[in-house]
Amino acid sequence: MDKYYFIRFPYFSPAMADFDKVEQISRFTRSHYGERVVDANTSPTRFAKIKTIIDESMELLNKTIDTSGANKSLLDRHIMHAKVKIIKSYLKLPFLENYSDELDSDDAVNLLNQVSSIIGDVDEEAEKHAWKVKLDDMSRRAEQSEKFVAYYERITNVLKKADCDEATKTWLTDDKFINSLSPAEKDFITVHGQSSSDVQAKAALLDERKQHVYKVAVKAVMEDERIIRLEQSQAEILTQMKVIADKVCNPTPPPVMHGSNKSDDMMEQLLMQNAAIINCMQVQQGGLGSYRGSNRGRGGSFRGGSSRGSSFRGGRGGRPYRSGPQCYHCGRHGHDENVCRIKHSKTFTCMKCGEAGHSQFSPKFHPISKN
Repeated sequence: MDKYYFIRFPYFSPAMADFDKVEQISRFTRSHYGERVVDANTSPTRFAKIKTIIDESMELLNKTIDTSGANKSLLDRHIMHAKVKIIKSYLKLPFLENYSDELDSDDAVNLLNQVSSIIGDVDEEAEKHAWKVKLDDMSRRAEQSEKFVAYYERITNVLKKADCDEATKTWLTDDKFINSLSPAEKDFITVHGQSSSDVQAKAALLDERKQHVYKVAVKAVMEDERIIRLEQSQAEILTQMKVIADKVCNPTPPPVMHGSNKSDDMMEQLLMQNAAIINCMQVQQGGLGSYRGSNRGRGGSFRGGSSRGSSFRGGRGGRPYRSGPQCYHCGRHGHDENVCRIKHSKTFTCMKCGEAGHSQFSPKFHPISKN
């Protein structure tokens, strides 16, 4: 005990026999200082636990110090002052400043009751709701392929700080985990027969079936559908070519009409249709080859994109390379629209609008959007 002790506490002047008791009270007070964690936002449940610790410290102080003797009243006052210091050691400084009038008390019991009234009574439902709100921003790190079991454990570790019983913590963990699952993941659990209430078993099932692995969203779905349509169109074109070839190889004898040569006219028309269809196939295969040549993951390059012996090759964005003037009917470069075979064809139809006389790559009928 320092020599200035009685200047700071003038109300206490013990006899020489009580010096040891005063020093013992001072040591006890310092050893039972708490951490400043209590403020107006502290949950009632958490403060109830802190209050229990404070009550135990004050009870132990009463049992440790014997205040009997001539200076009993003075020792009691000193013990009360020590209890007040222990209580205030748990309170944050801004909290003490904001509620200085309510907390200005020399009685430990009264001071503890004032703190309890500021914080409020224990409400289990409110406490459960508060922790549920805190977990709203927590989600599984799907892009890092975080396992579902690890995510469940992460929620459990966060709720270890909750001032709830174990049953409530388990309910909060299970509720957060189930609500964070996507509809597809919930359907996966149902399909695989995991209908029990064991949420950890459901998390283990998802990890076992590799459902935690991040699935990259493929942005070329529309392009894949376009490729399928092109392949179907090519099959139809080949069928038409076969029909034309059959007509050419096995022509039906035409009736004699004033000596005119109708078979030559029919042959010329069929050859023009055949040339128009082949021309369209080159346009379509050029666009298809450009896509597949850059998409090796779908099976490598495509022969149609770099056809040997053909001056037409797939360019950027499914368009032909720009060499010479561009035809506004088929989209090819190298000839004018006035000599385009597709323009005069009655059998070739556009895949976009179904009209005859131009292709889906025609900048005149289907201009490219700049957006």
